[in-house]
Amino acid sequence: MRNLTQPVLKLGYLLLVITVFGAVQAFSQEPSPPAKTAAEAFKNIQVLKDMPASDLMPTMKHFTKDLGVKCDFCHVQGAFDKDDKHEKIIARKMILMAHQINTDNFHDHPRVTCWTCHRGAQEPESKPPEATPATQ
Repeated sequence: MRNLTQPVLKLGYLLLVITVFGAVQAFSQEPSPPAKTAAEAFKNIQVLKDMPASDLMPTMKHFTKDLGVKCDFCHVQGAFDKDDKHEKIIARKMILMAHQINTDNFHDHPRVTCWTCHRGAQEPESKPPEATPATQ
């Protein structure tokens, strides 16, 4: 019986040491600081200010795809914080409008986006395209 007990005790001690070492390491690590918001990381963010800063550029890329434009459609090249372009002011209003629709109607799920109306065009379509007569 003694031959079996010693290896079991050694294994138990080893597991205890590993557990204590892991616990000490876990408690000694400082919590990481909270991620910066877009407003904290960038200048003149007014509508998307509470989103994580790391999400701002991917969101902007979605806007460019949804409207079929490049960044300088809304932004002054080299001075992205300026409000010199009318399109930037309109974009802010449209973002707020889509957010309000999603909040009021879809429990804050992003069902309505820029793509919903724009479909890759600067100007949204207000009616479906004319139907073409079927060929026989």
